[in-house]
Amino acid sequence: MSASTKGDCKALLESIDGLKGGYYVKIRLPGTQNNEDDDFELVKPILGTRVMIHVSIMCGEKISYEGQVVEAPGSEDIDVDESKDFDFVVHVIGRPYEFGTTTHVVNIEYIDDKTTADRARIATENMASMSLKRTEGVDMQGVIFRTQPTIAPENLNAGRDMHPETLCKVLEDVKTKWRLKKTQIDAVKETLVSDNGLALIYGSPGTGKTTTTAAAAHEHCEMGRKVIYVCNSNKAVNAALDSFRKKQNPKISAIRFVGGYQTYEKYTQAVVPGANLEELVSAINPTMTAAMKANPDTLFHVQLRKQIDLWAAAPEHKMHREAKDYVEKLAADKNTKASDNTKASKGLQEMLTQWFVEHNIDIIFTTCSSASHSSIQHFKPSSAFIDEAGHATIPDVCMAVDPFKEHVKSLTLSSDYNLLKPIITTWNSNEARFMLTDSLFRQLINDPDRDMRYVTLREQYRQHPDLSAWAIQTLYQGRVKDAPSASQVTPVGRTVRQVFQQMGTGRKNKRCRMAIDVSGDDAVSKHFKDTTSYCNSEEARIIVGLVRGLLAFKPNHTAGDEHKFARIQPAHINIITPYKGQQHIRNMLMEKVQESSESEVLVKMVTDGAVNTTWGTPGSDVDIVFISLCVRNPKKAMANKKFIALGNALCVQNTRARQFQVTCGNWNGWLEAAMESTGGRIASDHHKPFVSLTKDIYHKGDMVAWQDVDATLLAQTPVTLKASHFYTNVRPNINAEKYRADLKKPTKRKQGGSAYSMSSIRSDLPSSAASVPVPDQPKTVSNRELKRRMHAAKHAKDQGV
Repeated sequence: MSASTKGDCKALLESIDGLKGGYYVKIRLPGTQNNEDDDFELVKPILGTRVMIHVSIMCGEKISYEGQVVEAPGSEDIDVDESKDFDFVVHVIGRPYEFGTTTHVVNIEYIDDKTTADRARIATENMASMSLKRTEGVDMQGVIFRTQPTIAPENLNAGRDMHPETLCKVLEDVKTKWRLKKTQIDAVKETLVSDNGLALIYGSPGTGKTTTTAAAAHEHCEMGRKVIYVCNSNKAVNAALDSFRKKQNPKISAIRFVGGYQTYEKYTQAVVPGANLEELVSAINPTMTAAMKANPDTLFHVQLRKQIDLWAAAPEHKMHREAKDYVEKLAADKNTKASDNTKASKGLQEMLTQWFVEHNIDIIFTTCSSASHSSIQHFKPSSAFIDEAGHATIPDVCMAVDPFKEHVKSLTLSSDYNLLKPIITTWNSNEARFMLTDSLFRQLINDPDRDMRYVTLREQYRQHPDLSAWAIQTLYQGRVKDAPSASQVTPVGRTVRQVFQQMGTGRKNKRCRMAIDVSGDDAVSKHFKDTTSYCNSEEARIIVGLVRGLLAFKPNHTAGDEHKFARIQPAHINIITPYKGQQHIRNMLMEKVQESSESEVLVKMVTDGAVNTTWGTPGSDVDIVFISLCVRNPKKAMANKKFIALGNALCVQNTRARQFQVTCGNWNGWLEAAMESTGGRIASDHHKPFVSLTKDIYHKGDMVAWQDVDATLLAQTPVTLKASHFYTNVRPNINAEKYRADLKKPTKRKQGGSAYSMSSIRSDLPSSAASVPVPDQPKTVSNRELKRRMHAAKHAKDQGV
């Protein structure tokens, strides 16, 4: 919303038990309220909108609170049976006050968080305008902006003076300690001795990109280098830190920096003894809470306070006096109205923070935006790693490296740009938008004018072959192979298989991929009010029921086989949906808490951020994944489906699960449309990956009917099925031979297609297809086009095509 959208209305403020200064503000909108400067209509916000509230109290005094919309009846897809006396509810925290049970006049303002935008603008301007003072290592400006080189070519390789024996020892270490394969070891080597100081690591999902970069970062630390390791999302950062800590040398100080830690601390301090912090805080901002909880002992502010206490108790330490004064002042402030943000204590804290950053940290894990936070501006890393770089814009990369550009001598980017492009929240048309949506990582690999060397990882270790087969064959043209270890079934995998075996013949096979056809009369997708986001309460009902069943299930095993099975925990499950509106699954889980014996684990599902949109998923993988595709138009199956048919999104959704995947959607309607003849409703290139997935699921026997799921897994009295309702009654006869013949038919590429076009995921893949002439192209070819073809051919050769 616009930052100037504001107005007056009436509200009831209800205190939250257990949270000092916490309130639910129930707001009733009067219609519109304009001021002399603005003509904006005060519209009803959606869930998650940030709001500033100014409450009028006695004698004209006002109290200001900042919070977030947590309930908006009618703006989401859950039907409300009873009328509400409010339009939406905002959760706020701040100054405690007795508001009573009467309504108050409040001024509300919908606000945008400009912090990240400001950081991106400043960092990009700095990187573009300021010349480097250092004379060796990677030329940051040349890499990002293609400017004239400022560092001599012979000085670009920061590892040029590394002794061969040292390099051999490092590579042997990652082989034995981290169990890396040959191509992964080659990637680690590239991060150490790249000719231009830049290492590019390309790999499809599950090929070990994060493990490889974490191992490389660890070896950089072992060699005495300081490292900054960033990703574009907190979830990806958490995954990288988890991987790093598995083999971490205890002498290496690894810190997790979360930019919102001060907000989290404010909530923590406000929670009264005995209250459930997770329930009170996590439902408001599950992303931040999950980041804070992932590796709590490594958090920046936790380790900083620990070190300050140690310095205060050690008279010989150089910061003893400052630390002692700071600790004493904090203790004194607890008994007064003074805040620990007073000028004196704040100055001491800044001094202690700077010392901590400069002397006590070897590696910082954070997001691209938080890397520009003032708290860590004094860190001096010589190596920088950007994982999931295909999801980062050029400004994101600038935020990650600008504060450290005079110190970073080697830069590593790793990703698979066939997953998701960078997300741009402003969709106003301008010539710069394409550059923002095209990641620097993809530009570096595909630009024919810059012949960048990169390492490709070709073996996937994450997914069971039942799950990986479609993506490997369809999206990666068979150039990735399953590692032998991928076929292993884990204890969690055995348990989830045992759960779904209860469907009996309702499932046509025992594979670990299942697609539930949710096409009943109630399964109709709806818009959020005044938004374009979809939601589907029937799919949500089924997924919530199955999640509850999995968490409550106790595996059956014979004596002596206990170790072969494991109870399913919240951390084993992730729920993915393309639509933000469908995230109300989180709310439905919370609604079940009071009536459920597994209330604690349901709360943990919410607080650990287990319900995500497709765009918030990269960088994470779990044992069990539920996907809710959401959209269903009973009259026209392929209507409104362009969003979920994005090849990049399909790639992400179908490469997250390790052991089991369940996808809910209108499979009956989509299958009918997918089987139509050429020239029908599915002729568009845009739909080809989705059509391929639909046919693959059907012909491998992975579809099940929602009626069979209800009857066997969700009913209070389960029944025994005699046959699969879907393959017996819904879609019994589809010609498999014709399907296989259709797969072999060549597809024409559109005239004018570009290797950089995003119209189809096919054009984004490193493949020999890019070197095939476009039908009916002009005979005259530009020099750049010739370069592009040569580059594409070399690219294909590197891929082993």
